[in-house]
Amino acid sequence: MFPALTAAGLTGVLLLCAGLSSRVGQQRRTGAALAGAGVVFGTTAGFIAAGGERELTAFEAPHVLLACVALLLAAVAGQIVVACYTPAFVGAGTLGVLGSLIVGGGLVAGVSAATTTGIALVVLLVLSTLLPGVSLRLARLPFPHVPADPAEFRQGETPTLDSDVLAETRKADEFLTGLLWATSLAAAACALTLAFTADTWAWSLAATTGLVLLLRSRHLRHTGQRVAVMAGGFAALGVIVVPLLHLLDPLAQLGVAAAIVGVGAPLLTLALRRPVRSLSPYWGRMLDVAEILGALALLPLLAAALGLYGRMLGLGG
Repeated sequence: MFPALTAAGLTGVLLLCAGLSSRVGQQRRTGAALAGAGVVFGTTAGFIAAGGERELTAFEAPHVLLACVALLLAAVAGQIVVACYTPAFVGAGTLGVLGSLIVGGGLVAGVSAATTTGIALVVLLVLSTLLPGVSLRLARLPFPHVPADPAEFRQGETPTLDSDVLAETRKADEFLTGLLWATSLAAAACALTLAFTADTWAWSLAATTGLVLLLRSRHLRHTGQRVAVMAGGFAALGVIVVPLLHLLDPLAQLGVAAAIVGVGAPLLTLALRRPVRSLSPYWGRMLDVAEILGALALLPLLAAALGLYGRMLGLGG
């Protein structure tokens, strides 16, 4: 219990120093950095609060739930004390909310961790398509007016973008970056949980999710947003590939690693160069088809990972 109290005390000290630095000293970057460290220590305090002296692999779902709740509370407290860099704290708080809902839902439903994270992985991928609209709402950016009839369309309105609208647009972009990081990290955590199972279908679900995230990253405009989605995609693939490598001999491991680098390097270059050099329509359409097929394959893979096909066959006798 003493380490948890120490981490909680450090969290309070860091948040206090962050508030003094940001509000009194007008050093917002320093204050935000101190508050970010406080969020990390607060999450750690929640994680080890009920864990006692045990190994890292011995922690269970309740400890993760406490960590997610602590992350949410620390992010809210950090935003209150520094009152700046709101998108970063919103992203951290969103990660805490997602983790709390996923872990808490699994505990309430009484299902296994693999079942919970498998369902959550698909839900996160679907909800990620709603993040641009959510970021617009958070930034209080008004949605563009769509003409209802030809008469309104012929009015020839030419709205001007004043400084307030441009500032809200930048804020919405920052919110989107924070939300994408939160969603990608939550998806990577779900894939990590599936990696500890011995189910091939669960591994296939995590790997397919990683590929879909990598393909979806090309739609994003800014580098920070693309890196966020790509990080989740590579993490989902990595946590599945690493356990498989231990089943191979050293020469085969080297070959698989070379293949991963050969596939990952072009994808990384493609995503980072996307705003400068556009894809040809042919390759763009091929990637669109691959992304759609990957997204459509998630539900069948989830059903297989949950064992629904075997239960259906059992019902049929």
